[in-house]
Amino acid sequence: MIKRIDPGKTPYSELHHLFRFDSQQALERKKARLFPKGNSESETSTVSIFLATLSAVKEFREELFLSLGINKITNKNIQLHVFTELFNHTKESRPDGLIVITSGKHSPLIEWAGFVEAKVKHEEIEKRQIERYIDFSRDIGINDLITISNQLVTSPTDSPVKTDKRSFNLYHWSWAYIKVM
Repeated sequence: MIKRIDPGKTPYSELHHLFRFDSQQALERKKARLFPKGNSESETSTVSIFLATLSAVKEFREELFLSLGINKITNKNIQLHVFTELFNHTKESRPDGLIVITSGKHSPLIEWAGFVEAKVKHEEIEKRQIERYIDFSRDIGINDLITISNQLVTSPTDSPVKTDKRSFNLYHWSWAYIKVM
């Protein structure tokens, strides 16, 4: 049973242990859906639709990930796995999404993973919430967090949130930037 993700070494089939699911099939039920249940204007549904679109449209995801400097997305045998609302063990931290890039056909390995936190309408990204997610991410071996909101930044590698947490990659896509892509 794994306790942390080690990129290039951790088998994708072990990911469910990090989030305390009984099996990989239980984790698969958290996959993002293009047509989610419930209110389509809610944050959760919006993120699910966006993440499902990322996994469905190769050129779109490559363009977005390359803007962050994540070059592994263009390698052969790469697969993108997207999930919504995964909790930490105390259920205190609940990022809106998880993106996992794997390589390999028969026994895929996790090459990159990052959480997604999004806000819709006029909501802004909150520093306290992001710092909680950074701590959660570090605990399980994830070093990247992508925020999405209507807040604008000069580059996707910038963030509207300034934090004292070091050695962590904080990225931001505005909804307007995503529409343009």
